[in-house]
Amino acid sequence: MSATMLKVLVIHPSDDLIKSVTIVNSQNKKAGPFDFALFIGDVFTKDHINLDELEPDIPIYFTQAKDESINLSKLHSNFTYLGDIGIYQLHNGLKIGFVGDCTKKYPEEDIIKVFKDQTLDIVLSKLWPDAIAKEEKLLLSADQRLDVILDSKPQYWFACGNGKGLYFKREPYSIDGRVTNFISLAEMGSGRFWYALSISKTPKVVSEPVGKRPIADSGSSKRPLDGSTNSNSKKKSQQMNTPFEVLPESCFLCLSNPNFELHMVVAVAKTCFISITKGPLPTRSKDGFSGHGMIVPIEHFPTLRALVYSKDSNGKVQESDVYLELHQIQLSLVAMFRSLGNNSTVFWEISRKRSVHAHLQFLPVPDSLISAFQKTLDSQIEYMKRLGSESIEYIKFSQNDDLDELYETINSQDYVLFTIYEKNTVTKYLIKLGTDENKFFDAQFPRKVIAVLLDLKNRIHWSKCKQTRDVESAEKAAFKSAYEKFDIMRQQ
Repeated sequence: MSATMLKVLVIHPSDDLIKSVTIVNSQNKKAGPFDFALFIGDVFTKDHINLDELEPDIPIYFTQAKDESINLSKLHSNFTYLGDIGIYQLHNGLKIGFVGDCTKKYPEEDIIKVFKDQTLDIVLSKLWPDAIAKEEKLLLSADQRLDVILDSKPQYWFACGNGKGLYFKREPYSIDGRVTNFISLAEMGSGRFWYALSISKTPKVVSEPVGKRPIADSGSSKRPLDGSTNSNSKKKSQQMNTPFEVLPESCFLCLSNPNFELHMVVAVAKTCFISITKGPLPTRSKDGFSGHGMIVPIEHFPTLRALVYSKDSNGKVQESDVYLELHQIQLSLVAMFRSLGNNSTVFWEISRKRSVHAHLQFLPVPDSLISAFQKTLDSQIEYMKRLGSESIEYIKFSQNDDLDELYETINSQDYVLFTIYEKNTVTKYLIKLGTDENKFFDAQFPRKVIAVLLDLKNRIHWSKCKQTRDVESAEKAAFKSAYEKFDIMRQQ
């Protein structure tokens, strides 16, 4: 597949989500490879589903989570929940607009705010836009509010309607030279439930009009997407691009979660705790544990800055108790790994507003390999660029450099930060992600960099490296034994 084209599989899954994921994996092998899949309609309708059995081989994006008791934070890393209403931008710039079965929760003015002046590539909705539904006399499957999205000129619009859905493909139509294909899919088992396509960020522009453009009801309250509206629901507007909220009692990194896996916790400090990680990148060393773990703030916030600002809107992350303790723990781990051999230590943090619970990951790396870190980082950035990703740039901070720009970043925007502790020096690599929470960034990128550095490409996906509870418990015990004399709580 060309770097300018993406191959996509769209599915309206049934209640048997395991079967739906199996079909995705099967079609990816037979007719792919696909770059990603899209699920429309109601997803996760059964609260008894075993999430561990859902292992898609490719990324799957979805908008509907009918049973909100499902702990989506435990899903395979290839699942991405988009939210209720919003726009999600992929790494190559492709824009996906999405509207779940929730339009009645938001005034039309708020929907306009999201989609005004936007040119989209794909739209996902449960219901049909009213303008198209009326053509087919399917009024119960439509929502008049969706008509305002027509002017976003998507290349593809996928919907399904109420109940089991309906397969339907409308004749293509064009707006300003961009051709739109509207396709409705039936639920799997009730008709045609899938559609495969190839799509480019830069589609061919037609010089002559194509098909008949859907016409919104002129007697409705429709407004153009020009912002000529007054919103009276600011609160709901702010909620629309908010990712699915995971509460502490269902967050897999929260000690208050009754299902929290306490057997993985190595040590607990005042504001943070240390845990081994699921699906560690390396296997166990001669010391009895992999060394791959996490430092996790105890309080439930998506980022450090959100945690700090919740207590003091004028606070500075780098001056906060949690940040200072995180630093202390880092130094203690560096000392421990150094005592076990000629080991440097790598820490990495992905700080995003869309995250569930802030944390840092860490891993010891032999001194003999750490010198190749920057070269490996550069090669992975170049590799992603060849795949069509936006260019990634980093800022390197050596030990004695001024950190003002780093501190300004961690207090104002999303970012990725690598911190490398070698024997006699500390180096940081900062990737700024900006303030657009819908901007794509591969959450597996840091792990991929370290996997290539350690020649462990076959262990990039954590879900394929999962261990039994007994093995995890044994690793935790070995780690705890090695860490005890370095534990910062014992030094106080």
